[in-house]
Amino acid sequence: MLQYPESHLLGVGSSSGAQFNMSSPAPQQHSPSQNGCKIPGINQPSPRNSQEEPFCYYQESYVQESIKTCQNSMIGKFLSNKVIPFQQLQSTLLGIWGNPIGFKLTELEDKYYQIVMEKEEDIQRVLKGSPWIIRNIWLMVHAWDRKVVLKDLNFSTVPLWIQLWGLPIHCRSYSMGKAIGEQLGEVLDSAVYELPDKANFVKIKILFDVNSPIRAGMYIGNEVDGVNWIDFRFENLPMFCFYCGLVGHIEENCSIKKVEFTVSAEENINPRGAWLRSNNYGIRVFEKKEKTFSSNPRNSLSGGQFSPIPKGLTDMMARLNVQQKNSVETQRCQASPVTHGQQLYKTEKGTLKQPVQQKRKTTEDAVSILDFNVEKDCDVIMAGLDNKASQGL
Repeated sequence: MLQYPESHLLGVGSSSGAQFNMSSPAPQQHSPSQNGCKIPGINQPSPRNSQEEPFCYYQESYVQESIKTCQNSMIGKFLSNKVIPFQQLQSTLLGIWGNPIGFKLTELEDKYYQIVMEKEEDIQRVLKGSPWIIRNIWLMVHAWDRKVVLKDLNFSTVPLWIQLWGLPIHCRSYSMGKAIGEQLGEVLDSAVYELPDKANFVKIKILFDVNSPIRAGMYIGNEVDGVNWIDFRFENLPMFCFYCGLVGHIEENCSIKKVEFTVSAEENINPRGAWLRSNNYGIRVFEKKEKTFSSNPRNSLSGGQFSPIPKGLTDMMARLNVQQKNSVETQRCQASPVTHGQQLYKTEKGTLKQPVQQKRKTTEDAVSILDFNVEKDCDVIMAGLDNKASQGL
């Protein structure tokens, strides 16, 4: 609706009618928000001009429900262009992770996945085991963080165990492993491992850059020992290219196909192959400074002198033993009168005599019992006759 100020109107009510002042400014058009009207679907405040970008401010209550779901979730990404069907991926993850409670998999944009679990221990277990190998591809997992945008998550490094083979015997130590690992990336761990009936070897854990090629080994040395070549063996290594060494594709799909290492001028040998993978993890050999426990009782605080059993505990166990015996005897008394071949006899006063061992009845015993019953019946009859005679019947 167009509105004009009164100062812009001339000759109102005159015979000549309303006349406009042409020198006055153009009429102003008021927006609905200025009149106190809010139209749904229009972001407030509205832009002042056509060149200003719109902005929508949302309240915290709008996202509370989604935040509760995201707090128990992780963000995963596959390091490959290989396509895995969603149903197969979901069933595979359920089998590997032990069918966790509340598991839900949602596919996001740009090869990202949201993984929801109900229990915190399941989430921590999955995060600790990252990266996971699914269909010979690395699945890298990160905890959800509200302050980090999805595209800003760092999936460029993964923890990777590397075995160092070919080290001289005197070089197989924690310090040597750490020094070699620093040439490859950030060192997370270094230790000496052993295999049954085999020599020890050094193993290091580094943050491996996924954009770097897989190396077959490296040269080490000093002025005393000279130069030596050591071989690398990688644990949990997924699909990688034997030509360029990058993870995520094979040599058939490689765009480089260039052998980097040259052994001689006549022959080129590719040092990369399936032998770079290792399935033998070994057993860790702890150094003295790393071992924080001891199985020898003499190294305990008491010096191996185990304290005796407290007297109060001994008395309590004795009382419990007596109570148990009394309970068993009470149950025996309340059982059937015939127990374990014994018979209980009642007296006229109702008291129990000592149990008498039940004997096997013989013919003589049966005759004696019959005579006793006959005599008892005769006594009863004679007593009845004497009572009638005394009464004068």
